[in-house]
Amino acid sequence: MEIGLKELKSAAINSVVLRAESYFLLTWIYVNFENNYPEALVYS
Repeated sequence: MEIGLKELKSAAINSVVLRAESYFLLTWIYVNFENNYPEALVYS
């Protein structure tokens, strides 16, 4: 799972086309699976 989060973070920072989708997925994962609300706030 950590590799996937690392790849999504990379896409959120470096991608032009997939930036919005990466931010959405990171927020959703951190809220619903990780219960890490401060980290989700960074990407929301």
